[in-house]
Amino acid sequence: MESLKSLTPVSNDELKSLMPESFNSIQRSSFEISKKLGASTLNCEFKENNVSYTISIYDGAGEVGSGIAALKMLGINLNAESENEKGYKKNITLGNARGTEIQTGKDTGNIK
Repeated sequence: MESLKSLTPVSNDELKSLMPESFNSIQRSSFEISKKLGASTLNCEFKENNVSYTISIYDGAGEVGSGIAALKMLGINLNAESENEKGYKKNITLGNARGTEIQTGKDTGNIK
C-alpha cells in the first residue's frame, strides 16, 4: 500500500473508461463518480425488472486513496461473511480479483 501513496489519482474520464456497458446481460442504468478528500469512487448500477447489480471501483492512489484501499483490503482478506433475513454479504474471487458480494432483498436465492 505504500507505493500507492506516491501515485496520482486518475481522472474522471479514466474512471469512466473502466465502466462496463453491461453486466450479466443487463445494460448499465446509471453511474456516479464521487471525489471526497481526494479519493475517487465509481459506482455503476445495472437494473432490469427486479434484478439489480452495483459495481464499485475505488481509486487507491494518493494519501487518502491508499488508506481507503488498505481498509478495503483488510475487510476482504478477513473473509468475513454474514447473513440474515434481508440478505447476505461475503467475500468472493472473480478471476484474479477479490471483492465483496452483497445481496439484499426478499429473494436471497436470486443470485446466479
